[in-house]
Amino acid sequence: MNIKREMTITHADFFRLLPSLFEDRFFRRDDLSIFSNLGDGSMEIKLGPEQNKRLGSLDLMVTEITFHFTNVGESDRRIFLEKLDQVYQKGGG
Repeated sequence: MNIKREMTITHADFFRLLPSLFEDRFFRRDDLSIFSNLGDGSMEIKLGPEQNKRLGSLDLMVTEITFHFTNVGESDRRIFLEKLDQVYQKGGG
């Protein structure tokens, strides 16, 4: 199963926060891909190219990220994606 997300993040910031996402699990990075086990299966995260996106007068750096899950149950996917949202959440006031 593949899930794609467009995130307002640079590659450098994504990789800086990555250890917090995998705090209790082994992962391997190969250039713009990350590999790890998840539940009874495995997953690969692939970062697309950084792109500049203009919203009015605001310039944002966005990256399309693809999550490929192999033999991963729905519950394990949901828990992982919730953790991803927590780790990569950008807050405002």
